[in-house]
Amino acid sequence: MKVYAVSPKFSFIESVKTALRLDDVGVYSSTAEALDQIPRSDDTNKPGMVVVDLTRAGEADRLIHFLKWSGPTSHVLVIGVGYDSDFTALEAGALRLLDGAVKSPFTRFQLAAAAKAALSLRGED
Repeated sequence: MKVYAVSPKFSFIESVKTALRLDDVGVYSSTAEALDQIPRSDDTNKPGMVVVDLTRAGEADRLIHFLKWSGPTSHVLVIGVGYDSDFTALEAGALRLLDGAVKSPFTRFQLAAAAKAALSLRGED
């Protein structure tokens, strides 16, 4: 499964790699970039999971709605990472569409557990 992170912060991307034990994670530096690039992705580069840094992701609601309501991407797991205020700022419909949520500051174990839980609910490992 191809995992992408949405964040301009190098440290966030590295945290996602470490938590999910991946050598490579696709990166979108903003939600605008993700919204522009995901529809153009071929099957090998389509995301299976997107980890969104809610502390830096403007229009996160729009990205979450797009991923979950668009036929070609409705299967994508979306994990939101942020502070309480970031989750409160999300539109309620987008908040309910998240497959996982991790509150900042977070540990790699918390992010790994959220990803594993989302995968297990879908029946994958």
